[in-house]
Amino acid sequence: MEGRSHRSPSGGRDLTEASRPVSAPVAIVIPNLDGAHWLTGCLRSLTAQTLPAAEIIVADDGSIDDSAAVCAAFGAHFLPGDGPPRSGFAATVSRGIAATNADVEWIMLLNNDVEAHPDFLAALIAGALRHPNCGVLAPLVRSLRDRSRIDSAGLLLYPDGVARPRWHGERVDAHRMREEQILLPSGTAVMIRRATFERVGPLDLSLGSYLEDVDWGLRAARSGVVTMFIPDAVVDHHFSGTFGETSPAKATLVERNRIVVAARHLPLTMLLTSPWWTLRRWRALSSADAGSTPGVRRAALGGVVRGLTALPKSSRERRSLHHQGLTLDRDWRAHLRQHACGPEAFSHFGGQ
Repeated sequence: MEGRSHRSPSGGRDLTEASRPVSAPVAIVIPNLDGAHWLTGCLRSLTAQTLPAAEIIVADDGSIDDSAAVCAAFGAHFLPGDGPPRSGFAATVSRGIAATNADVEWIMLLNNDVEAHPDFLAALIAGALRHPNCGVLAPLVRSLRDRSRIDSAGLLLYPDGVARPRWHGERVDAHRMREEQILLPSGTAVMIRRATFERVGPLDLSLGSYLEDVDWGLRAARSGVVTMFIPDAVVDHHFSGTFGETSPAKATLVERNRIVVAARHLPLTMLLTSPWWTLRRWRALSSADAGSTPGVRRAALGGVVRGLTALPKSSRERRSLHHQGLTLDRDWRAHLRQHACGPEAFSHFGGQ
């Protein structure tokens, strides 16, 4: 059984040479859209693992480039889309998960613009053995542009429903890292027990891309799922390699989805003050010359309108979660504040 999210997970045994399996009980699912130039580095790193995955599935979202050929060259299974193209991260990942072998215990979600260190999977499996009560494991993600910098070490929640990578842009050597419980994993690279997916449910397809991992992670945390940060498991990531750091498409999706996330998961006191926190975040973004172009600003405002339009539906979902026993009590508020970030977290981008 998985422990409550506010408790410390119990210890377990490490992965020794004698107990090392031939392959990791992990199915890797990589969402992809015209990412052949990223897939080459990603799949090369995965085929060089000291403990290889049981299977690698590239779930495609309507690519017109050479992605299928790259997958064939590295022996990965290319799963073409079976519906409208550009359906988004959540729908693409869900198709990939459905295609995995049901006997594989763990599912790894991995962006196509990620390169894994050779012992990446071995370190995660070792971490799973040390923490048998955990349902989710988050690796250390470094910047592919500057490997001395951190891309993420899990996520922190901002008080308006958006999230920010923990320690983003900070130097790796500035932290004495340890295995610890965190609130949220990043969808960039996360290993999830299949039984945990069955317990929490799938990613929300209506969110498309961006913050769908935050919504799922908050549902998991409210369900008592333990998420552990495993710093010995390392990948390198090109921040926002698909949409771009401050693209209008990203701005629209983030602003729409964070309102949905806030309405579902934030306690009422936080929800009522969230507009003030949004204004502070936008001010920080403008000061950092991120999201300050007219096109991005218009897209962000359009996303807010779409999020507000969806509030009646989000309110019904909030009540549904409450009826499932996922309350927004004092302990939940304290847990969110323990893993929160402020506007200063938006002053730098891309591991720079």
